[in-house]
Amino acid sequence: MKKFGFGLIILGAGFILITHIAETTIIIHMGIRAFTVLSVLPFFTIGAGVCALAAGFVPSIRKGLATKAEIRQIEMEKRVESRPTLSYSAAAYDPSDIRRRLDKLKKQRPDLNDALAACEAQLDTMDQRKAKLKDLLDLNEAEYLRTTQELLNDVEQFICKNFRKIINRGIVSDLEDDQVFAQDDKYPTYQELIEAVIASNQTELDNIKKFLADLAALVSEQNDNSETTLKSWMQVIRDSLKKEEV
Repeated sequence: MKKFGFGLIILGAGFILITHIAETTIIIHMGIRAFTVLSVLPFFTIGAGVCALAAGFVPSIRKGLATKAEIRQIEMEKRVESRPTLSYSAAAYDPSDIRRRLDKLKKQRPDLNDALAACEAQLDTMDQRKAKLKDLLDLNEAEYLRTTQELLNDVEQFICKNFRKIINRGIVSDLEDDQVFAQDDKYPTYQELIEAVIASNQTELDNIKKFLADLAALVSEQNDNSETTLKSWMQVIRDSLKKEEV
């Protein structure tokens, strides 16, 4: 397309040069009307050449914009990955230990009994989701389903990591300590922190519920797109887990 456009532009320029040089001869032998037509025609040719040339550059422009967008995305991911993080052992996110510590907090902070009970209920819900997945895996022997167990483990770790924030604050605070945290904390009261954690966890639990429903339908249908659809769903959940933490 680029070569064609350049060709038309050169051809039009050639016509302009010829009509300018042979203006008198053309008028004498072909008449003024013919000369007028020949004078205008090269400009149409050049215009068509410019359009063809521009069309030829469109794919390159699109590719360049896509490359820039990809570079920006990579840079953003690098900035996120470069944020300082703390490393914990697997035991730090052990659900049974998290549950035990939440129960201990309920005894220390009876005023937050209902909110902390809601946290324990979310751990129960996560156990139920994992049990449902196990039943699906036991019934349907599809190798590509094995990675779903790792996904639910990641969600469980995300939930336990959120609960650690509640437990950590509970260790160092008493009934009157909300005034201390209110000075510069993101969640001035302990109740607000717990509510934020519950809301964040519930989003992931709801995602898992929808995921399991679609998974049941996919393994029942066993069509050619099942594996691709499953991987897309898993990526949606993994992306959700990367969001800004509470």
